[in-house]
Amino acid sequence: MTFRRNYVIAIFRARKSQGAKPLRFGAKRLGAKRKNDRVPTAQVRVVQEAINFRKKAYLMLRKTLITANSIARNWQNYLFLISSYSWSCMGHSSSAPMANAPIIEPKGKHTATVIFLHGLGDTGHGWCEGFRSIKQDHIKYIFPNANTMPVTLNGNFRMPSWFDLYTLEPGGKEDEAGIKKASDQLLSMIDEEEQKHSIKLDRICIGGFSQGGAVALHAGLMSGRKIGGIIALSSWLPSHKKVLESIGGSKSDVHIFQAHGNSDPVVPYEFGKMTAKVVGEVCPNHEFKTYSNLGHSSNPQEVMDVATFISKRLPPV
Repeated sequence: MTFRRNYVIAIFRARKSQGAKPLRFGAKRLGAKRKNDRVPTAQVRVVQEAINFRKKAYLMLRKTLITANSIARNWQNYLFLISSYSWSCMGHSSSAPMANAPIIEPKGKHTATVIFLHGLGDTGHGWCEGFRSIKQDHIKYIFPNANTMPVTLNGNFRMPSWFDLYTLEPGGKEDEAGIKKASDQLLSMIDEEEQKHSIKLDRICIGGFSQGGAVALHAGLMSGRKIGGIIALSSWLPSHKKVLESIGGSKSDVHIFQAHGNSDPVVPYEFGKMTAKVVGEVCPNHEFKTYSNLGHSSNPQEVMDVATFISKRLPPV
């Protein structure tokens, strides 16, 4: 009724401003009482625009409600999908991780390397820009791009991903073949730095954010190589049982910096703590830092802590 009343008032005011007599509106329809007493075109246009606006508003509201209901039913998937693009520069990933990988070249003599992997749906460009503020002249920083593939957890939506994800539940199904393939790709990058650029293993640090950190943890611990260190931000240890089996009863010498926000809605903070407990039992040189009120992202303090870890593990020589 409110809209009908506003409709009448709009026509009445428009006609009054032009000195026309008010129209009488019938109960069945809004319009002229007599055949020759029609509403001027300009006034009809104003009212029609109001009607169109009302229709658009209704359709937008209906679409919003549908979207809200869909998100409510699949909230975890939507959070993972949305957060995946938080650092993305919307670049195109290649079929090879090193192809078009952003690199920060050292200004001085190249004596160390950091290889950092992005998270799901991202590319290496965002993290490349983030690391420019903490770069050191003797270190080369490499930010590989993951292949584009359908991700089961996100409704088979195609996006850059190091391996497939089926669930975020502890003990759920894992893409073991994909995890191994991604780990092997990372290890091949380490081999290239060692063989092609004569960088010693203990002068190479690997790491990543979220899914990228998962690959770094898996590759670093499974391989048993004495690399310089591992950085895992907002991440978890995939195929942890196989990793523990490969280590056996021995201890790993690798230094690990693991960090997690206690407000992470995507990779829950509990996952980070469980990973820290498992990794800490086999790695005496493991450090786990918590950041209050930090979600599935990074912050300046975490970036500085990463810089400190890299400085300790890869000092100038």
